[in-house]
Amino acid sequence: MQKYKGFSLIELLISFLLLATLLLGIDALQINSMRAASENYYFVVAQQQMSVIQERLSMLNHDEINTFISTWNVQNQNALPDGRGIVRRKPDRGVSIYWGKGDEQNCKTGSRSEGCLQVIFE
Repeated sequence: MQKYKGFSLIELLISFLLLATLLLGIDALQINSMRAASENYYFVVAQQQMSVIQERLSMLNHDEINTFISTWNVQNQNALPDGRGIVRRKPDRGVSIYWGKGDEQNCKTGSRSEGCLQVIFE
């Protein structure tokens, strides 16, 4: 009786199945990390835009504010997907930035929910 050296077809198929499962898992990790990096990027851009409007509101006089707000909203549209900003003066003064699917109804003050950032001035 002869002894054969090497791998059987079943062993090769099982090893390829394990390798494919491992590669799919690594792919899923990469996709999730890219999504998280994108969300973090937009949040940082929104924070920067929020900082810009807060500084400018404190420096500009009343006549210049409306012009700057429209310029700021153009910047929001260019920097964020579907970016838009709102400056509230009454009853509670504050600034909100929304992007993507974010809207006023699901955005809570100080939260980092997807697509919104709000600051209320005291």
